[in-house]
Amino acid sequence: MAKTKGEKKIFALPSHKKRNDTLVAYTFLTPALILFIVFTVVPFIMSAVLSFTNYNGIAFDGKFSLDNYQFILKDKYFLNSIKNAALFAVFYVPLSIVSSLVIAFLVSKVKLKHNYLKVIFYIPSLTSGAAMIFVWKSLLSATSLDFDMGYTALVAIIAISLYGCLGGNMLIYLAAMTGIDPKVYEAADIDGASKWNQFLHITVPLLRPSTYFIFTTTLIGSFQLFDVIYLLGLYNNDKAISPVVQIYLSAKELRFGYGSAMSVVLFVFIMIITVITQLFVKENGNEKRLFVKNDKYTKKYHAWQQIQ
Repeated sequence: MAKTKGEKKIFALPSHKKRNDTLVAYTFLTPALILFIVFTVVPFIMSAVLSFTNYNGIAFDGKFSLDNYQFILKDKYFLNSIKNAALFAVFYVPLSIVSSLVIAFLVSKVKLKHNYLKVIFYIPSLTSGAAMIFVWKSLLSATSLDFDMGYTALVAIIAISLYGCLGGNMLIYLAAMTGIDPKVYEAADIDGASKWNQFLHITVPLLRPSTYFIFTTTLIGSFQLFDVIYLLGLYNNDKAISPVVQIYLSAKELRFGYGSAMSVVLFVFIMIITVITQLFVKENGNEKRLFVKNDKYTKKYHAWQQIQ
């Protein structure tokens, strides 16, 4: 077959070369895959099986039933912990997204030879979670706060959790901001858009994939909260206890079957919440919706895209 002038010759890798690359890839994946199976898949299957038993860690009578799940529906302590986790997520998730986005935007605008602000904000993420919580516990113990009064304990948990997550989320946003073409802002400057409009109509929409990632991870993490509550000693507080703490306390009481049932219910609940949120932020086909339909910058942005 004749080739036209300027046509480049395409070389395909031999089939044995592809097989070797695949073998190398699976070789490197094997250790991580083994760890995932041993410490995630197998415990999950065991937990699902034990949830139908009254296993106490020592003896098992060999009977399987739905008694644990029936009792969960009547367990006011576990249902209350689900309510606490949902209330925590309602405040923690949006505050985490907004605060980290604003800080990332402000830090990105600071032009220094050595940007120490990134390091300062990221230090809490590098610190051990237990060490950070104990420092906060010492600070709070020196105040007159009464954690048994109303939702004071929940407010403290939200504040500590925000302090610990801001650095990591900020870096995610900063990395995403570096991928935004400066020409977009230059076009907005020419059109007379203010900095606020540029942030609202350009930066925020173009950071939508990062926002979705942070939203999903923080939402799931909200229902898996454990260390802050337990290390602050709030596991007896009805307004602060979480489902994971309830599961841990069941294990301490040697109610492994019931604790496994609670973990399965929590898993299903998190899956349902995640699917629902995905439906709300679902994209049209493979194209991301960056702007609202009648936004005044929409036509200009799409026109700019076409000439690139």
